[in-house]
Amino acid sequence: MASFPGRGHVYDLAVVGAGISGSEAALAAAAGGLDVLLVTTSLDSLYMLAHAAYPLDPPPETLMARLLPELAAPGGQVDRWELHRAAKYRLEAQPGLHLL
Repeated sequence: MASFPGRGHVYDLAVVGAGISGSEAALAAAAGGLDVLLVTTSLDSLYMLAHAAYPLDPPPETLMARLLPELAAPGGQVDRWELHRAAKYRLEAQPGLHLL
């Protein structure tokens, strides 16, 4: 259990770091019914790829695997800002997942 100081809310899980791995972990935990706090230094870096465009082959059952069909350009490359925007939208819409 993690509590957010001054707010009195107690979370089941706090994930520090909203890169791809942290975001995937937080999303899976929230989808599993936990109340999750996902902490990042900047929402602009949430689920961000290191390169401007990159060909991806994500593991099945991940957010990236679900987003790839709608975002991939011919050749399978995905623009990092398009991926960031789509992932941020999905994370914000997930019940039980709170971004900070």
